[in-house]
Amino acid sequence: MSDYDGIDFAIGSVRGFRRWKVEADGILKPVSHYSGGWMPGDNHAECSCHPKAEQVPKIDDEPYSERNKRIEEWRKTATFEDMACGFYAYFDGRDANGYGSDGLVVSGVIEGFGEVLIGTKGFRAKKARILALSVAPLGGIWKLDEFVVNKIRANYPGVPVFESELAMRAEFPAPQFEALEVPA
Repeated sequence: MSDYDGIDFAIGSVRGFRRWKVEADGILKPVSHYSGGWMPGDNHAECSCHPKAEQVPKIDDEPYSERNKRIEEWRKTATFEDMACGFYAYFDGRDANGYGSDGLVVSGVIEGFGEVLIGTKGFRAKKARILALSVAPLGGIWKLDEFVVNKIRANYPGVPVFESELAMRAEFPAPQFEALEVPA
């Protein structure tokens, strides 16, 4: 079971912390995936993931094209719980601190909504929007150039950009585990 799903569906929306890689043009991209950049406003997950072996078993000597057809059929009927797509976030910002990148990274708070699966450390949502960003140096080892910060502000209008992660978390707290009834 993933730390991001499997416990229960959430009703309404939920907040969590995450990190993004910053491209030279100020677009925010996931740290650990190769998917596209986050857009301002509502983002909608599109799944192109592959099923687990037990969901679409491999058949010996099956042509590649036939397996692809079976995978496409699986995608048509698979539920959100069956897939790994979506927008991931941690409930505790300290968990998100463990995620790094080879490039520049910013942290932020997102709101997940639509279909949301709650896990022990965070959630996975079918839809999400960025609520706030922090351009504070991670571990004090680098600082984003003002030009890049201005690009981020231009790309994500209406999203508050904080110089301090602590100030961002104070203004945009994530829910307490007890409120979500998540087992420890």
